[in-house]
Amino acid sequence: MVILFFILACADQPEPQPIQPREPPVRPAEVDAQVADTGEPSQDLNRPPVITRLEINPAQPSTDSDLWLRVEVQDPDLDVIHIRKTWFKNDEPIKGQIGKLLPDTFFERGDRIYVKVEVDDGDKHVSGRTPEVLIPNAPPVIKNRVSELRRIDGFRVVAEDADGDRLSFHLEGAPRGLTIGPSGLLSYRGSEDDPGGAYKVAIVVEDGNGGFAQWDFGMNVAPGSATEKPREPETTTGNRRRRHQQRARPEEEPEFEEWVEEDEKEQE
Repeated sequence: MVILFFILACADQPEPQPIQPREPPVRPAEVDAQVADTGEPSQDLNRPPVITRLEINPAQPSTDSDLWLRVEVQDPDLDVIHIRKTWFKNDEPIKGQIGKLLPDTFFERGDRIYVKVEVDDGDKHVSGRTPEVLIPNAPPVIKNRVSELRRIDGFRVVAEDADGDRLSFHLEGAPRGLTIGPSGLLSYRGSEDDPGGAYKVAIVVEDGNGGFAQWDFGMNVAPGSATEKPREPETTTGNRRRRHQQRARPEEEPEFEEWVEEDEKEQE
């Protein structure tokens, strides 16, 4: 009886449930800090270089001045950058000119010059172009020194023009008897009826294209004689629309009587 009761008691108990294995806790996905900061996909983090300055100097050139390129570039990622430069004249590339300097032998008056640049950091590249520069007319230049003007009659004015233009000479404010020839040779012939006085004479050299050079000097003329004395010359060069004046410092001038004596000695 006891054995039968134990069997019946065991039959009333529910069957034990199998133990399920525990799954490990799920860790959150790691986020790339650089991607989170930039918001860009991780496969393309490189940023292109930036051209911060691009210009040709000087801004107002002439045919006798070299041109040079000023280019400044920054790379946000501090990558090594490469810059390719190409000079253009009248929309045509100048062969072999890929540096920062363009010598004046490659252009002349009226040419249009600009530069194209390409910048890359090994992955990305940018390009740019300078403003166009127009080569203007170069004014003539008087080459004489102030100390050379000791006697007016027979003095030759020497002038040069970077464009190779044919130069012409004329005088302004000159007394009677003072002339200048096509080669720049001064000639002075006084007369007895000359009232004399102090004159401010201008020697003007022009190139026919708006360029000029001007040399101003004072001249004392004795009444009724051919004696003269130059004083304090000053030089002006430039184009008619743009003047640049340089005042020369003459050497110490002798008294008028000393000039007369010097002329007499030369005549002897």
